[in-house]
Amino acid sequence: MEDFALTITSRIDKAKADEAARLDAEREKIRAEEEAKAAAKVKAEQDEAARKEMLAQQARDEVERQRIAAEREANAKARQEAMPKITETIDHGEGIKTIVVESKPPAAPAHTGITGSAKVLDEIDDILRGFTVADLIKVRDFAAQIAGQREKVAA
Repeated sequence: MEDFALTITSRIDKAKADEAARLDAEREKIRAEEEAKAAAKVKAEQDEAARKEMLAQQARDEVERQRIAAEREANAKARQEAMPKITETIDHGEGIKTIVVESKPPAAPAHTGITGSAKVLDEIDDILRGFTVADLIKVRDFAAQIAGQREKVAA
């Protein structure tokens, strides 16, 4: 009888241990699923934030492109308006012609900077667009060298 009781007790203990192991495995599975959900949520939030930042940067870039295009258009219009208008062409024969132009004061540039000259600024801008970073560093170093020489001469 004692053997029977021991067998029953051991089977009950084994069943309890098996049930505890099953519950631990289930808890571990649920915990892993929750971690995966949390990681997916964080990644989705990061992806959304990155997408929003990219869209915001694209919008800023587009605004800057439009500003530059409008400024260039205004400068081109100012240069065109500053060009003299031919009012009359007098042919003197033998290939000699006199062109009479409309007289008007020059138009103010649409963009005024330190120099006050839109044409000069546009030319500088066009030149600088062709420069690489290395070229700009060389220009900066050369300008610093010239400034140093001027200081020595002034001293």
